[in-house]
Amino acid sequence: MTDRARTMAVALAAAMAMLLVGGGEASAGKAGGTRSRGESFKEDLVLRPLADGNVMTHFVFRTTCAVPDSLLLPRGRGGQRKARLDPLHLNMFPKVIAEIVRMYGVGEVHLSFSRGRWQTERWSHPPVAAPQGVELRAWFLPTEGLKEAWKGITHALSGLFGASINFLEPATKHIHPQKTFHSRSALINSIWNGSPPPSHLFYGALPREVACTENLTPWMKLLPCRHASGLSALLQPKRDCGGLYSSYTLHLAIQCERVEDGSCRPGSYFIELIQTATGVSNTITLGDNSIYKTVSARSLPPVFQANFQLSDLLRPGEDLEACTLASESWIHIHQPSFLQEGKSLHVSTVGDFEGELKQRHADDDASTSFRLSHLQSSQRRDVQIRWALMQTSPLVAGGGGSWISLSRYVTGHATARSGLVLDITNSHRHQNISLHVLDHFPWFVRAYLHLLHVFVDGVEKSIDHALNIQNVELARIRQGMTMLE
Repeated sequence: MTDRARTMAVALAAAMAMLLVGGGEASAGKAGGTRSRGESFKEDLVLRPLADGNVMTHFVFRTTCAVPDSLLLPRGRGGQRKARLDPLHLNMFPKVIAEIVRMYGVGEVHLSFSRGRWQTERWSHPPVAAPQGVELRAWFLPTEGLKEAWKGITHALSGLFGASINFLEPATKHIHPQKTFHSRSALINSIWNGSPPPSHLFYGALPREVACTENLTPWMKLLPCRHASGLSALLQPKRDCGGLYSSYTLHLAIQCERVEDGSCRPGSYFIELIQTATGVSNTITLGDNSIYKTVSARSLPPVFQANFQLSDLLRPGEDLEACTLASESWIHIHQPSFLQEGKSLHVSTVGDFEGELKQRHADDDASTSFRLSHLQSSQRRDVQIRWALMQTSPLVAGGGGSWISLSRYVTGHATARSGLVLDITNSHRHQNISLHVLDHFPWFVRAYLHLLHVFVDGVEKSIDHALNIQNVELARIRQGMTMLE
């Protein structure tokens, strides 16, 4: 081979390698694939000082990807496609999530891994409510063979996250609520005018499934920057699982950019993937010694100071910077109303931030936001929060807590003389609050619902006066669960 021929061969090989590795439009066109038209990624971090001196960290990662209308083709039994689909080429959006939508015809999926108990009486409402263990709910598009599709998605998520989600497959492990959950998918709401049939909603929970690092590592690998840079670098599953509370959620929904007369216009569909990570860190400073330990109201002095530095969440040698693939990266400092009196909260920053935004919310709370840049700063970036609290005000009086508290307990003994009591307390003095309550039991816990009493402030009320929606489904032996809604 001559030198000229060898040079042309090397150039041709390099050009072919660029097409294959880069995944450009030329390679997509040759393969007959569909290239994703628009992908975006945003990341946010919310820091909220709590009434007991701890701090809540709430991460929100939002990834979107435009998809073709062929993704919503009708399916046969088991969610399998009736027509062949071209491959979908993706850049940032995780391909495994897109394949779940393609294979099983889901319009919306919500999955959560939680460890610990969220203390509403001290920490107010959680950003994303999640029970102990694993929770999964899914809305399916018009599909034949819903049970087979539910089986497929539970096994797919079980293999993806290394959890026992496949245990939710049998009919004795899941239910179909009617009014408790509302779909946030624009496609689901447009198909059924905002009221999808209960048969297309599957809900299941595994309270004894303990979330650990082997479940959270695959969750982090779905992020565009993984754990290398951006706000996700602040996450450390091993450390977070040892805190007072930790919860990782994944919410997938098919949305549409243009809606006319309540229906999505063709060509405007996109997949929205929202990943959240919520944790409560026990960072308490007592006196002059910086001690990191769990404290209670009785162990605190009358006046104490809490101190939190964002750099403490980073690994040694790392700097706080935005993910290079993120279009926006923000840090929000939430200032509750009980901390604004006397200016007891102080926020300070170190290093360069692109912008600062202050907002006032309708519930008298305030927030200060800082935007992270992709450029390296000459000085290490950091955010520090210091706030002083009095034990008698926020801890004893329940400052910063939720207006609603709920507890459940069993009375009596044996089967015929036992009862179930649901105690709901509204601490607001001037406002009535309506809420949905969902409870379910396995089939082997026999529930005989022959009496139902409703007491309001100790006075018995009629059922029609207190309950607007009543949906009771009794368990069938080895066939279904008991559901109270």
